[in-house]
Amino acid sequence: MKRHSILICAVLFTLHATAVAEEDEKSDTPAPAGEAAVAPKPNAVCRRDAKLVVVAQQLAERQTIPPSPELIRAAREAGVDANPVYAKFGVVGEVESFKSWLQDLDEAADAPLICGRARVGERVVLVAAVRAGSLSVNGKHALHAEVIADFRHPYLVVRDSR
Repeated sequence: MKRHSILICAVLFTLHATAVAEEDEKSDTPAPAGEAAVAPKPNAVCRRDAKLVVVAQQLAERQTIPPSPELIRAAREAGVDANPVYAKFGVVGEVESFKSWLQDLDEAADAPLICGRARVGERVVLVAAVRAGSLSVNGKHALHAEVIADFRHPYLVVRDSR
């Protein structure tokens, strides 16, 4: 069973790496003559995550940021598997404050950030978490694993519960 699990992981990782390489090749291909080249979008500091949006909405409605253990528990209950989880309150128009906060988190993080934002009235809540990888169940007998490029030799071990 272990041999098959490692093989599945290797295949998933290879497929993911191939897809990323093909995407990179497409972005390196010059625009055909007569067409304007599209400028690449700047890298965002964090990627929107629907589950963190739910957490942000809950915090916005509560109008308080709970202590760290409660914040992590709320994130887990919403299905967020990333750790650690951070939250910041502000008001509409404090764009620079939120941007600076996210950039500071990004500089200190060892993996990419995911985030969720919610607004209730004039109050804005931004929730962010560090996510180095994810694992999802795709059907009864299929898993999908993704990790950031910094993992040198990733592998997945699956064990039967028996």
